[in-house]
Amino acid sequence: KNATDSSDVQSVFKGKTYNQLQVIYQGIEGKILAGGPNLDIGYWESLLQQLKAYMARARLRERHQDVLRQKLYKLKQEQGVESEPLFPILKKESLSPEAASSSHRLEPEEIASAQPGPSSVEPGTEPEAE
Repeated sequence: KNATDSSDVQSVFKGKTYNQLQVIYQGIEGKILAGGPNLDIGYWESLLQQLKAYMARARLRERHQDVLRQKLYKLKQEQGVESEPLFPILKKESLSPEAASSSHRLEPEEIASAQPGPSSVEPGTEPEAE
């Protein structure tokens, strides 16, 4: 019985935000406080304990996401590409030989507007033989 209860609990709690879990927590607390003749207090209290763990994980996950978002924002600011993707163009080693020959060292502002292929050659340089 406990194994099924456990997977049921997981399916209810999993993927919920901290605030959603908090609402469930308050509901269970209210149920325990209200009592009742057939209320299995042990079951509901153990559920609260499991829920606390899920709430802690959810809060950590949300804080971690915030930290990552802030780091990404900072990196983009430092690179001066707030509105551009963080890694706009593939690096040479990941390009095919003919594409690599047409992407000579580009300046960051050129990288943002460059399209892979012959059009991405710097002005004043000739593309290598294809």
